[in-house]
Amino acid sequence: MNRELRNNLLLLIGSIIFSLLFVAMIGLAYIFYCNIKMKETIPLISENMLLKKIFTNKTYKELSAKIKLQDSNFAVINDKEENEKVITNYDEVINLSKEMFIFKEMYGEKKYYYKPNLPICNISIWTGLYFTQFVSKYTEEIGQLLNKARVQRKIIFKTDQNGFKPTQFKYDGKTKTILFLGDSFTEGLWISPENTFVNVFGKNMKKANMALIPVNLGVNGYSVMEMTWMLEKYSKILNAKAAIFNIYYNDVGNSDPDNYTEEQIIKNFEKMFYYLNKAKDHCNNNNMKIYISIVPTIEKQDMKEDTESIFEFNKKVKDWCKAKGILCLDSRFYFSKKDFNKLYFKWDAHFTELGHEVYANCIFESLYDKLKDLSSEN
Repeated sequence: MNRELRNNLLLLIGSIIFSLLFVAMIGLAYIFYCNIKMKETIPLISENMLLKKIFTNKTYKELSAKIKLQDSNFAVINDKEENEKVITNYDEVINLSKEMFIFKEMYGEKKYYYKPNLPICNISIWTGLYFTQFVSKYTEEIGQLLNKARVQRKIIFKTDQNGFKPTQFKYDGKTKTILFLGDSFTEGLWISPENTFVNVFGKNMKKANMALIPVNLGVNGYSVMEMTWMLEKYSKILNAKAAIFNIYYNDVGNSDPDNYTEEQIIKNFEKMFYYLNKAKDHCNNNNMKIYISIVPTIEKQDMKEDTESIFEFNKKVKDWCKAKGILCLDSRFYFSKKDFNKLYFKWDAHFTELGHEVYANCIFESLYDKLKDLSSEN
């Protein structure tokens, strides 16, 4: 190898090494910047196992040693014996912690609801490369770790005597109640109890001198099937006079509907309407009113009524309600008049406090006259 070729080769190798070091320095500077500002890194970095190992912070590692985080948000105990497999969000199989839930067969399927008087935390925490969210039983040990962590969102509350997310309005089995059934939107994921739309709805009723108490039966991951089971279990116990089903388009499937076959989608709709019909019959047989409210998604606030899956869901629900003589509330029109960027979290698809307030006001105004009638009945 002549001297000129060797020099050119060394120059090329040196340039490559310099380029790699430059890229590495830029990458490290980017990661440190994201850490300082708590800005999520790009997936190319955040999903790299080596970088995760290097940059995941100590507090998050300590927390992960206590609990295991899942894509479903529910945290589970690292000991497999302390968890149960169930189906949530219609068709997603996950593990749930025995510390948090009571497991119950609902219409032949293993399901769950929160344990009574249970301290729960909804957390969004910085790992070192990105934010991760989880729902867990709150303990003093977890609280101490969270005090050392960089937390984006921390909501801590205690379930009531039946395992429901509480409101500021107490029910006693004698006062007339309105049951709010739904999933994580109704439960109020990432929201304190006093700011959920159920509680805001209760405040509206109190201002209007309505003798009705709101009860939040929403549970993260519920579909219409679980909602109907909860209605049948608690309506008489709680002296319910009305039930509001707050349904979301993933009630016919948790995954991207484009991944479903047409036959699967048809079956999923049939199942949802089967349980809505069951709920309607229960209400009719127990002198209760039933209302269906479609929870608006941020994806469809442009109001373009096309053939996409969300609009198809809304239309099918409205058509079913019309055929059954049930009032269906669609708050998209109400939401479209607002700055919807403030109604949903930027890092999550759920309502912010303002979103809960707007949704509560929408359904309250839509049902005002009917609520007055219910309140005045003996």
